[in-house]
Amino acid sequence: MASRSITSLVPEMEEKAKRVKEYCKDKGVVILIYCTMRPLEEQAVLFRKSHDWKFIENKIIKLESRGFKFLADIIKNVGPQKQIKPVTNAAPGESFHAYGEAFDAVPLLSGKPMWKYNDYKIGWDTYAEALKENDLIWGGNFQKKFKDLPHAQLRVGSNPLKLYPSEVIKAILTENGLLNGDD
Repeated sequence: MASRSITSLVPEMEEKAKRVKEYCKDKGVVILIYCTMRPLEEQAVLFRKSHDWKFIENKIIKLESRGFKFLADIIKNVGPQKQIKPVTNAAPGESFHAYGEAFDAVPLLSGKPMWKYNDYKIGWDTYAEALKENDLIWGGNFQKKFKDLPHAQLRVGSNPLKLYPSEVIKAILTENGLLNGDD
């Protein structure tokens, strides 16, 4: 299960998450940070739910060819999932959640999460302003086809696997407790 604790984030992101919450609170909006560090298996389930088998199979092949067999195996091992409306384009290791550099949050209204932008525009707009004020990347600004309103991340870029070779990624994920050193 994904962590909700901002202490799971890298120190810079933890500090920014605190400032985002405070900014929103000062504007009269309460936000709930509901996901910080996300296990690779959970990411794989979300990824498989979001895509058809051909897309998933191509991702597995691509990961294996780039030296990320350990991530491709996670996608295989979670097994088939009932496809739903896409919730992520990121396969395991491709989300900054695995590196402590991202969180997901939702504004609350009378204690209830307001998942849809149109149900609480001022809450979502305030959250977006708070992220911008803290130099964070907002998923609401992602590509036109797939906006990820709850998502905030520390650095520009869509895929951490493009930043480092597979050995470095494996070491980081192991250090973060998301991989067993034998994987």
